[in-house]
Order: sequence, then structure tokens, then C-alpha cells
Amino acid sequence: GPPVQFGWFHWALAALSLPAAALLWRAGRRLPALAIVLLELFFAAGVYMTTSASESVWEYFGALRFVQFPWRYMGLVSLAAAGLAGAAASRCTSPATSFG
Repeated sequence: GPPVQFGWFHWALAALSLPAAALLWRAGRRLPALAIVLLELFFAAGVYMTTSASESVWEYFGALRFVQFPWRYMGLVSLAAAGLAGAAASRCTSPATSFG
């Protein structure tokens, strides 16, 4: 499973930003919606790379040994979670002025 450091809070932020992306997409604001989707992909990739399910990826790409620890992907996940939190909060608090 995912590391202990990924709490329900992180998963909730990722989940809350998906409706925000859908609303933005339907409103014709494609660029902010795509930014949220990109942050979702970063979040998912970071979480995947910290689990044992990614062991074959670590073995196949020898250059990943320079990263040394899967826990280094926690920074990617934290950054993505912060962006997703901002997107969800911005969309929920002020729909008329969110994302510029």
C-alpha cells in the first residue's frame, strides 16, 4: 500500500480537485482544467513510485538508482497535493474569479 505519510487528507485533496477540473472544462476554461489534470498525474506517479508495485520500474531504469530512495518522490506528491488543494479551494470559494 501507499506509505504512511500519504494520509486521507492528501487523497481527499486529489479527489476534490477532480470536480473542479470538470467544472472548469465544462465552463470552457481548458488550460486551468488541464493544469489540474497534470497535477493529478504527478500525484499519481509520485504515489506509484513510492510503492512496492513500482519495483520493476526501479529495476528496469538503472538511472533511478541515483534517486536512491523511493521516498524522494514524496516531494513530487507534496507539491502536487498543494497545487490540488489550491485548485479545489479556489474553485469552491470563489467560482467567478478562480484561476484568473
